[in-house]
Amino acid sequence: MNSDHLEGQPSKSPNLPSIETAMRFHNEGRLSEAESIYRQILKAEPDQPQALHLLGLIAHQMGRSDIAVDLIGRSITIDPKYTEAYGNLGLVTMALGNLDEAVLIFQKALALDPDYAEANANLGLVLQNSGKLDEAIESYQKALEIRPDFVEALINLGNVYKEQNELNDAVDSYNKALAVNPDFAGAYCNLGMALKALGQIEKARASFDKAITLEPDLAEAHHGLGLVYQIMENSDRAIASIQRAISLKPDFADAYNDLGLAFKSQGKIDEAAEQIDLALSFEPNRAGWLVTRKLMLPIIPSSQEQIQESRDLFSEGVKSIIDAGLTVKDPLAEIDSSTFYLGYHNLDNRTINESVAKMHIALCPKLTYEAEHCRADQVEKKDTLRIGFLSSFLKDHTIGKLNRGFIQHFSRDIFEVIVLHPPGTRDHMSDIIDSQADKVVSLSGDIEKDHSLVENEELDILFYLDIGMDPYSYFLSLARLAPVQAVTWGHPDTTGVPNVDYFISSELIEDPDSSDQYSEQLVQLKNINTYFFRPELPDTEFTRDDFGLPQDVRLYICPQSLFKFHPQFDDILGEILRQDTKGRLILIGDNKSGDELD
Repeated sequence: MNSDHLEGQPSKSPNLPSIETAMRFHNEGRLSEAESIYRQILKAEPDQPQALHLLGLIAHQMGRSDIAVDLIGRSITIDPKYTEAYGNLGLVTMALGNLDEAVLIFQKALALDPDYAEANANLGLVLQNSGKLDEAIESYQKALEIRPDFVEALINLGNVYKEQNELNDAVDSYNKALAVNPDFAGAYCNLGMALKALGQIEKARASFDKAITLEPDLAEAHHGLGLVYQIMENSDRAIASIQRAISLKPDFADAYNDLGLAFKSQGKIDEAAEQIDLALSFEPNRAGWLVTRKLMLPIIPSSQEQIQESRDLFSEGVKSIIDAGLTVKDPLAEIDSSTFYLGYHNLDNRTINESVAKMHIALCPKLTYEAEHCRADQVEKKDTLRIGFLSSFLKDHTIGKLNRGFIQHFSRDIFEVIVLHPPGTRDHMSDIIDSQADKVVSLSGDIEKDHSLVENEELDILFYLDIGMDPYSYFLSLARLAPVQAVTWGHPDTTGVPNVDYFISSELIEDPDSSDQYSEQLVQLKNINTYFFRPELPDTEFTRDDFGLPQDVRLYICPQSLFKFHPQFDDILGEILRQDTKGRLILIGDNKSGDELD
């Protein structure tokens, strides 16, 4: 708003209170007193443009924007070159939702004064709200050319960069704002969100902590801190932080949804559903939230009956979403659901996974992008084939360990090997894998941008090492980015995705008659398609005492994630322990929930 500091000309009526006095009251927030003086001036001088303009500004500040439009408009009629009045009229018009009209008004202000920094910045804001992000950037940059220390313009520019997924530019803009005003809590909050998106989790946490130190009741900072804790797999602290955000801002719809997701990560499906329902009560048209709400599955099912009940509800939810004709702009940002846990139900998932793929395509048709070189008339025979290996887990993870040697020893007589890294944490194993590739491509995390990045490689084969482990790989796989697209058993389940052609498995894994359970063409190799390096043992030796385990019992160790335990397996474990009274079962606790198992 252009009213941060008001300056004006004295009234022609010397017996009236001065307009300077009114402006001083106005600047101090004493709006009623300022309004009274403006009205006295206008009673004596009905065509005093400044009093009309500022009275209109007060009307807007008091929530009477329709009256403000009339008053400020009258001031401009009297003085057509009243630049500041145009600026504030543009703001009022934008507040009323008339974005196209607001653009025209700001442009009139700038025609009168091209160096009007506030008008450039406010034009950027209305363009940003209209989705014209490139034009918004130009306006913000113009404002900053005029006023390099314009904090609000720096913050808004950072917000646009963040919306465009230009995260490093966003961070740079926020840091420039903080260099001008190091006590700006909101800037630290925005910086934290950008750092989180970049995967710089510790820096993000520090930014949110700083914001809270400066402004303890900043709900957005507590919310952001909760999101960071969730990424750090500390769901208890995540829940506490997000609940604090909600206590400060009871209508914080995003926080309710994220609280639901935190409960969901703990397997507390009922609590999760309650919170997402609350989020939807504030914003019922958020399609992504509705998808998440309807497609929740128990992480560790208690019985075969619960498995079947959850699958039935899941299938009904998919159908209802398809029938509703909902759409989402950015599925990665808006949807938090997957078919991951279906893979551990020990049932045929082809039909349900195909329906989920159909649902996502209906929600966001642009996901089915087809690269130009994949068209039948463009496919060429080559002596050397370009094969891309893609996974979010090409690091010190099971996927990275199983495929490191596979990538290293892939025949270079036939193939050129390209490793494709989605954004995320990298480590020493990532560097080892990259060193074995002929080329490494870092993807952005923006699905549309990454369609182009992968297309530019003109791959002959795109080999997904897993689909279903994380949302990114799944959503990317819906596109046709190579003439041949295949997946293997990093996640041991059919994808249901029309654009995935082959599922590469082994006769040692599959049942003889399992082809019908795959939407892809099932390829069964004689051996398992992996190359596993023997792990190095630690130098330190551990004893039972180190883990508080008794010496006089037999240990049955199941070093597997708990969600992979089928209820029928529980019966087997129980029978082992019934037959061996000295037996003890050792399980690995789930650190996402904060639970510990004895």
